[in-house]
Amino acid sequence: VEIQRHACSDAEPAGNVVLPDSVGSARETASNLSGCAYNQTLGLLLRPTSGLLASPGNTFRAYTARATGVPVVDKAFVEDFADGIKAGQGEGILIDVRERNELPYGMIPGAVNIPLSEFVQALEKDSKFWERQYGIPKVEVGDNVVVYCKSGMRSHQAAAYAAAKGYPNWANYAGSYVDWFGKAY
Repeated sequence: VEIQRHACSDAEPAGNVVLPDSVGSARETASNLSGCAYNQTLGLLLRPTSGLLASPGNTFRAYTARATGVPVVDKAFVEDFADGIKAGQGEGILIDVRERNELPYGMIPGAVNIPLSEFVQALEKDSKFWERQYGIPKVEVGDNVVVYCKSGMRSHQAAAYAAAKGYPNWANYAGSYVDWFGKAY
């Protein structure tokens, strides 16, 4: 889709605009579109060059939330990610940040539960604590991690906190439980 730089109509925007492009030109296009009433840009769809989303098979299946910089992934990405973990071929950790009383409703296969209420303190603990409490070694700074909850809000908080603490390869499964299981509880 070609977007002319200063060609705006009087029509109201009909929906979301996705900008699959390089960082610089997508941001320029988003800025230009804001002059045409498209001023609610949620994020940019970028071709990742490093980290969790960089593998060629994952191109354009995630976007970066503009306000926080937290990568957001979709169900297809999480399916592949979880399959890799279950097969012992994936290099990543899937974390469910829902509280323990929510777990009877189901978990995504391969996920480990670290409730959001424990999350901040857990990142400060050592690997022995993680192995004892959660059954896995402590997440390292360079690990690929996808977090989810019931609807994506708490998992976004967890991913944003981890990013602020220097963990660059965390992504939020925004659809979370509701998207995975196709229902709420």
